[in-house]
Amino acid sequence: MLKMETWFCRRRTVVKLNYPSEYLTGISGSYYYSNTCSQWLVFTVAFSTNNKTYGPFGIPHKQGYAFEYQLGEDHPFGGFHGRAGEYLNAIGVYVKPITILGDVKANIKTKKFKCPLFRSG
Repeated sequence: MLKMETWFCRRRTVVKLNYPSEYLTGISGSYYYSNTCSQWLVFTVAFSTNNKTYGPFGIPHKQGYAFEYQLGEDHPFGGFHGRAGEYLNAIGVYVKPITILGDVKANIKTKKFKCPLFRSG
């Protein structure tokens, strides 16, 4: 089981995924520049899985900008990162690196060359 917890508008929401059969495939939401706070704020966040969408959490802003990041079906989700003070200012996703199968050294060819900028004595 994978557990995600969000706090929006002083309201706690816990989303439990039935991992590994259910996994995160995307994140979306909205953000807006607040002149009152003089900073960018994330107003809503929604989490998509291979089964359903959870959210949106938060309060939509009528002049907000939408964002969406699709992770795909190959399970690359690694975690979240973000920045917040009193409000959520940024949210991002860590993705797992692509795994290369086979002998990598066998596929790499090296070539020696002389660089005119570096000359030995």
